[in-house]
Amino acid sequence: MKRRLSLVTLGALVLATSVSAVADDSSGSKPAGHKRWTAAVKVEGKGRYDTNVFLLSDHQETKLQTAGPAEQISGRFSDMNSVSDYIFTPSVKFLTEGSGIAGRRLGIQAAVNYDMYFLNPKRRHFDFDLAVEQNTSRNGRVRVKFEYIPNYFYKNYLADATNFTSSVTASERVYKPDVYNEGDLTVDYRYRIAGGRTVVTARGGYLRQRNRAPFVGHDRKSTSG
Repeated sequence: MKRRLSLVTLGALVLATSVSAVADDSSGSKPAGHKRWTAAVKVEGKGRYDTNVFLLSDHQETKLQTAGPAEQISGRFSDMNSVSDYIFTPSVKFLTEGSGIAGRRLGIQAAVNYDMYFLNPKRRHFDFDLAVEQNTSRNGRVRVKFEYIPNYFYKNYLADATNFTSSVTASERVYKPDVYNEGDLTVDYRYRIAGGRTVVTARGGYLRQRNRAPFVGHDRKSTSG
């Protein structure tokens, strides 16, 4: 398999507003180390061009581009309209930060992204992100991030056949879309030493992919660290 990807930034529109989210107490004083909470909303848009959307081999690319009646009947390339595609991704991000544990900086970011495929609309999907970052010292910080992608159309796979008594022809094969939901949780720690010129990092993660019928057997779990 191969994947060739070139990125082109079409532009970004950023709208940011900062607001105070801390109410003054009756005495007008704040605890030592207290930091005022601020918030911002950003709206962005980016574009890219993907030359191999479905991660096809050279042979599969040729098959898609020259699909005949047999492939149309079997559904092998249903909703797989083009090998390459233009993708525009608008996103809305909410960012806030303030005083966290021991008065150190705590940052929270929530984002909603939407991948809009122009030639393969079946591939369009949302991507939800939530990240929390806590400073642990002057040079250290820990971050927890969760990403969720629902209804992601990967490609079509062979699911069944209409002929069980002899050799199965291309038109007698039955292909179905492989669609899954994916959740990805990561935790990473970073510490800067030598005046910030050297960074020590540690990272761990857990990924869970749930496929819809008839490809429940494609479910996947993985850990990293």
